[in-house]
Amino acid sequence: MKKNRIVLYIGEQRDVFNVLSGYFKEREDDFYVYDCRQLQENSEALEILEQELDALVIVDFCDVQSPEKLMEPLAIYKRWRVNSSVTVGGIFNNKKQIKDNEVLFGMGLNYTFIKGGDDKQALNSLFYIAYEEDEPCLKYALAKGFKLAFRPSSLGYVSEFSPSSFVVDKDFKSLDEIVEMKLDLFEDFTASSFLLADEYDKGARFHTLQSSLLRIEFASGWDDDEDAFFEDTFTSWIEMNKESFIQKKGSVLIYGKRQGLALLLFDLANTFPDIDFHLVEEFEEDNREMVKISPDLVFFQMEDEKSYEDLERMLLQMSYERVLNPSIVAIFNHPSSTDALRKLYGRGNLIATKYDIDKRISHGMVERMQSVRDAKDIYKFALNDSRLKASFPLDAHVTSLTENEITFMASEELPFYSVVKICEPFEMYAVLVPSLKKLSPNIHGHHYMGLICGLESSEYSHLRQLVNDIIDNGIDEWSIERVSLNLDQTNNAQDSEEEKSTEAPEVLTEETKTKDRHVRAKTKNKLAKL
Repeated sequence: MKKNRIVLYIGEQRDVFNVLSGYFKEREDDFYVYDCRQLQENSEALEILEQELDALVIVDFCDVQSPEKLMEPLAIYKRWRVNSSVTVGGIFNNKKQIKDNEVLFGMGLNYTFIKGGDDKQALNSLFYIAYEEDEPCLKYALAKGFKLAFRPSSLGYVSEFSPSSFVVDKDFKSLDEIVEMKLDLFEDFTASSFLLADEYDKGARFHTLQSSLLRIEFASGWDDDEDAFFEDTFTSWIEMNKESFIQKKGSVLIYGKRQGLALLLFDLANTFPDIDFHLVEEFEEDNREMVKISPDLVFFQMEDEKSYEDLERMLLQMSYERVLNPSIVAIFNHPSSTDALRKLYGRGNLIATKYDIDKRISHGMVERMQSVRDAKDIYKFALNDSRLKASFPLDAHVTSLTENEITFMASEELPFYSVVKICEPFEMYAVLVPSLKKLSPNIHGHHYMGLICGLESSEYSHLRQLVNDIIDNGIDEWSIERVSLNLDQTNNAQDSEEEKSTEAPEVLTEETKTKDRHVRAKTKNKLAKL
């Protein structure tokens, strides 16, 4: 039975739209490919998503000045609609543009590819990420039979920080009380080990599964270690750079399911950058996220019978969690009056209205809250600030490699569609997916398969050479030096063969024929028209 599936292209290149349409027309299911150029105005694409829930979105970032602004409405939607399935692929000019915009992975970007590369290979991988159907996936030459230590990194993002701690959004639960994390804040920032103070499900600001409160372990005044990190070094840096941070003034929780709330949140977040806004569509009992947010203001949009249950759960939790004491809980589309609800629930901070939440009312209430609130000693980086990037090194072992996939073992439990960064043999990214091949069990942790992305065309060529060299000669160390040596030897051998071929043609016999490698001819590159 055929399925109806939605694909949205957000970009300005009609040629790319035609390439995407042609690719999906070849599939068995009925694909509806929309050319959405209005996400900048925050309307058309979100309206389609709110109606369809599930979709594959391909965003062209090549000529976009602020990619994080283009991605922000999608990020809000993905964090809000927890039961939807929206896969986002991104087209970029080059590798540097991807590296400069790694924050997009934390905003819900699932896969990247570079214009000028193999569009068929990229779209096949993106198809599998979106639908977990391997029908279009090609088979590649596979180097296996080894288990070599290497250190990929799981990506993280600083949600906020204070003079003594960081709140960092990431994709895995910490295994120990001491957490190794790399930050690039300033030259003298030498801290790399942090104390895990608390951990919550779901990212505080970004599209991740966990949020960790990490305390900085400052050195004592008597510590003479050259890598010692002192408290006054950090507080001085904050004081000197305050103008480049966003100083937090409060947080607002918005509850609701109706269409238009994502756009409302997007508008509020851009109008009041010093306020954190959180949009939720359901409220579970003993909601830890509520404690994490600790909202100063709550907007609660009544939708259906479940809304009444969720309202009672939320107010009950507020009654026994001392950290939950918002100045106002505004309840929209409720048939009762303010006085009746205050008497029913015994809370003087409730206000009720029969009208739905809208831009005018929400802006007015947030402005009043902002005017009476002092800025907290808590800071945020802007989304385009590279200092918000964090990385968590993983002690892992690589077990196989193709030009499109890598498998490895690690102790940490990483979710599907999490992105890890690999620095050797090339700097690249791997999107963890349900494995296309049977993986051996790992008694000390987990065995993963990732789809490689973020490489230039020349690097894919080198990756193919590396795979073939490992198949022929094996490999005993996973390092840039070892891989570079292998590639040099392979290239020298190829040059030598080419020189011999100019002297006299060689007649192949059964003894001299080599096993045919599965190295695909490159697909006609239509994305180069970008």
